[in-house]
Amino acid sequence: MKTDRAGSFLFAVLVPHRNAIFFIEKFRQQIFALGLDGAFSFPAVAPLALLSRPLRGEELKTAAVEMRKLLGGGKFVLSALPEKSPLGGSPPELPAVSCCTGSPEKLSFFGPCLDMPFPPLPESAVLARWKKPFLAPAVLGSGDVECVYALADKLPSPPELSFRAAALANLAVYPAGNGEAEYSYAWELGRLYWLPNPGAQEKTNRRGNPPVFQNSSE
Repeated sequence: MKTDRAGSFLFAVLVPHRNAIFFIEKFRQQIFALGLDGAFSFPAVAPLALLSRPLRGEELKTAAVEMRKLLGGGKFVLSALPEKSPLGGSPPELPAVSCCTGSPEKLSFFGPCLDMPFPPLPESAVLARWKKPFLAPAVLGSGDVECVYALADKLPSPPELSFRAAALANLAVYPAGNGEAEYSYAWELGRLYWLPNPGAQEKTNRRGNPPVFQNSSE
């Protein structure tokens, strides 16, 4: 994974199973139709933390196991839109808007959040994190925050979505170098480290055997 491109960002991300991603795409289409041009400028993942370096495989494996322990047999749940945005004076019932700073660009996100426990990541690698990560967020350009507020009464509700199958991975995001600069991003997703399924984790807890990981790459 190349992380030295100019203007690049490096994230730890939660990657939902593709069956869950199908349901979030309609929401992205709806907000794109309302005028948010960056609705598809970020992959259908949930950024958990901005990183200073890629996480090693063992670190991602450990975080995946610990996250499953925190969840138990529970699911990741797409939350309703928060009652108030973090930005002061904003209208109620708006999805949160969060800014992630990197060098030399600033990347701003908009979208529904996931109710989920935060996985333990090595603090030495974490530059910033979100208490509630966005799932498949839109990238906001200049003026888009005002656009979101103006569209407050037209914004669709996010889908009622929950899922268990998910993986952790590194994600590098960088300007694509063509098209609309504010919205043109490319990305590279690293190897996936799947959370153990709840049944396997329960057997592991009873027997004391090491967990079995399903790894894949994209």
